Amino acid sequence: MTRATPLINSFARGAIDPLLHGRVDLERYHTGLAYCENFIPTEHGPAVHRPGTWFVAETRDNGRSRLIPFRFSAAPGQQYMLEFAHHALRIHRLAGTVMGGDQSTWAPIWDAGGTTWDLTPMPPVELSTPYSLDQVEALHYEQSADIMWLVHPRHPVMLLRRFSDTTWDLVIWWLEDGPYLDENTTDITLQPSGTEGTVLLTASSPLFQTGHVGALFRLYHHTGALSYPPWEPRTTYGGGNRVKSAGNAYQAVIPGIADSGASPPIHLEGAVFDSVEGGEGVTWHHLHNGSGTVRITNVNSPTEAVAAVSRRLPGTEPTKHWQEGAWSTARGYPSSVAFHQERLWFAATPAQPTTIWGSASANFEDFAPFGDNWAVLDDGAITKTLSDGQVDRILWLASGQRLHIGTGGAEWTLSAAEGVVIGPDAVLRRSTGRGSAPTRPARINNEIAFIQTTGHRLFVTAYEFAADDYVSAELSLWSRHLLLHGLREAAWAQEPWSCLWARDADGVLVGAVYNQEQEVVAWHHHTLGGAGPWPGHPRVRSLAVVTDGTEDRLWLVVERVIGGQTRRFIEVLAHRHTPINAIDLAPCMHLDAAVTYRGPPALVLTGLDHLNGETVGVVADGVVLPDRKITHGRITIPSPATSIHVGYRRGAALSTLPIEAGAATGSPRPSKGRFSTLYIEVLFSLGGQATVGLPFEKKTQYTFYDLRFDREKLENGHTFPEPWLWTGPVRLDSPHVWEAGSPVLMIRQDEPLPFVLTGIGGKLVIHEG
Repeated sequence: MTRATPLINSFARGAIDPLLHGRVDLERYHTGLAYCENFIPTEHGPAVHRPGTWFVAETRDNGRSRLIPFRFSAAPGQQYMLEFAHHALRIHRLAGTVMGGDQSTWAPIWDAGGTTWDLTPMPPVELSTPYSLDQVEALHYEQSADIMWLVHPRHPVMLLRRFSDTTWDLVIWWLEDGPYLDENTTDITLQPSGTEGTVLLTASSPLFQTGHVGALFRLYHHTGALSYPPWEPRTTYGGGNRVKSAGNAYQAVIPGIADSGASPPIHLEGAVFDSVEGGEGVTWHHLHNGSGTVRITNVNSPTEAVAAVSRRLPGTEPTKHWQEGAWSTARGYPSSVAFHQERLWFAATPAQPTTIWGSASANFEDFAPFGDNWAVLDDGAITKTLSDGQVDRILWLASGQRLHIGTGGAEWTLSAAEGVVIGPDAVLRRSTGRGSAPTRPARINNEIAFIQTTGHRLFVTAYEFAADDYVSAELSLWSRHLLLHGLREAAWAQEPWSCLWARDADGVLVGAVYNQEQEVVAWHHHTLGGAGPWPGHPRVRSLAVVTDGTEDRLWLVVERVIGGQTRRFIEVLAHRHTPINAIDLAPCMHLDAAVTYRGPPALVLTGLDHLNGETVGVVADGVVLPDRKITHGRITIPSPATSIHVGYRRGAALSTLPIEAGAATGSPRPSKGRFSTLYIEVLFSLGGQATVGLPFEKKTQYTFYDLRFDREKLENGHTFPEPWLWTGPVRLDSPHVWEAGSPVLMIRQDEPLPFVLTGIGGKLVIHEG
């Protein structure tokens, strides 16, 4: 017979794949869990009961929608969540949907911070969008201050602009120059009818199609157009004379004749005097640099199109030197976008699925192929194409120490050929061959987290000094059982738990607490309160994270079945509340789709129409009341309370792996064992149940025993008023019978109350006979 005193004081490895439940040789086995639902394993070791979710709004027309974060600044009230529905966009904050007025017109009655609002009826701020419901899922985006770029391969790049809380617009982002396809190599010529204004563009052979409306064309006259004589100093010129200088064409703007000065014209627009001495000189108007740009406004036929000149054309003679714009309805539009090193990058049109385009440095609207003097500038626009044996479309871009590029077959990086600043000589490198899903990746400090092609694995890319390159490590290696249905979306929340949140194809919410320095990767999964379609739980259909200045808030679109009808709510994970003493319980919120009231003592709580007819949990001033059925959007409680939470109840549960304390003959699994003493350590907790059992027993029902907190150990006989939170050991009062194999401890919290598990200990007796 062997006696052991096992101690588990960390759960920082989270839920471990059942395939590894026999790997007692692994370090992570002893800090892992067999099951972890609605608990969050933390970086420090304890497991925390997940907060509830606050109801923000019903989705537009109760339809499917996608959430995209919009963070203007860290100042309070400058963070928004965008709801993209079918051809429509709404804006939300923690206070509710942004309505068409000031804050006094916002809904719902109580926001996530407990502030009350006047429900003056006004329509929500809503914008029309070109995106259908299916296209919304494929949107990629990037933001700078109060502007967001939105990309989809079937629509022009769009700009979402914020002017105030209630004033927004969504417009097409028209570029004046570039990017372009390669220069024409056919015998087709283009001839404009003029050089400025609106012109008729005639092709020598069929070229134009209706999809060219909105497309750019750049026309060159490599011969003839810059055959003007070079500018000369101290030379007599007359009005209208044309010269070339620094690769540009200029025209004299003088009433008669005059002698030029000593400074050659090099300006790129407008008119400039060529004398810096204040004496005689000539004013020169910039004409062109041997090329000009037009935008197609109408297609008359395959050989004739109407165009607006955006950059003066060199002449009206036919030329076969021209370039078609890379982005148009005919060629498609970019599907990915990212900021990196003061450039705005786009990638992957249907016509060029492996090409990326970078703007000029610090000029996001300049994609011209070269400068006005025909030079390729170090800070000019960049075009690069992946070169590989396979043609895998670029699926995403992400900025780290390098520009990261994900395709269906591999991951690439773009970096400077020399130094740290990317220029025209930038180098594309194939870094890893994992293969990516089209989902926008999440940035975790200097790492990029991306979902693998099938959705069954999740990787992070990080620089490895020894390899002098980026490598990818699998974060899901030890918990693949939680990814069996395939991840569809992920978002990083640094505060408060350093957690990567994700949803799978079945709408299950999963998370991975991640800290690279401490080698922490702890997976967990969550089911939300209420009923749902198959397999019975509510489904998370979209998620996103936006900071509110103190925490990174997880927002969700949750699909439930209420009264036999499918309902979709926008909800936000409640803030983490760390009690400061044993009676600081009222702010803790562990109900889902909940509404919170804080104010003068109240008996009646209204504003619950979204849960009308449902039976819900109620917590008033920290006391769990009997469940109530909501009628006409309201409930009544038996006595007044200043803090009331109302929402769906749901449980939380975790289970240890078989506890391996060792035996004289090796592993105790073939032996019989029992706990003679068993206790758990908790921090500011109330409620909860526990039981001891075996992981592979053929039992359909375990008997759980209430955890009883030892009130006799309160200092100086002081007692707290009910309810109160316990910190310290809790003895498990349950029968400890002899069982075959290594036992497991299972803990459950069915009450909407805080529970933090910090450790498990006891005396284990192993009978080896």
